[in-house]
Amino acid sequence: MFGLDTANRLGIDVRSGKLRKNIGGFGGGSVDLYFFNIELVMDSIRLDCYAGFMNQNFPGKIWVGLLGTYDFLTQLPVAFDIRNLQLRIG
Repeated sequence: MFGLDTANRLGIDVRSGKLRKNIGGFGGGSVDLYFFNIELVMDSIRLDCYAGFMNQNFPGKIWVGLLGTYDFLTQLPVAFDIRNLQLRIG
């Protein structure tokens, strides 16, 4: 899940995506998301995934959210370090 700032940097008009309303998260809230098929590139890793974008920015230091296991977590080994706000992939 990505914020509006990321969509803007990628040239994505979030409202042109497939809308899914009231998607719940770990924090207990919910958000409307607009979905797109994108290619996610991290160093030498390339991954096709179905990603959700919010029509708002993430608050504070957070710039990406986790939306479950579809595509991303099913294809790569991932470790989370919540204390240091780090995600290790591969």
